[in-house]
Amino acid sequence: MNRALARLGRSLRAIAGVPVALLILFEEWGWRPLSRALGRLARWPPIARLEDRLRRAPPRSR
Repeated sequence: MNRALARLGRSLRAIAGVPVALLILFEEWGWRPLSRALGRLARWPPIARLEDRLRRAPPRSR
């Protein structure tokens, strides 16, 4: 029973390691493109107007 649990634990750690590795890879690889895309999105007129309205909103409404 103990061996089976140990084997199960190792398998689960190996399976969980794959998504974590992919997340780290994407974070390293995709940070600059994502940052540029969000910058372009912020300059898009409808989003820019929404941000401006939110910026000018009174503190209690935020």
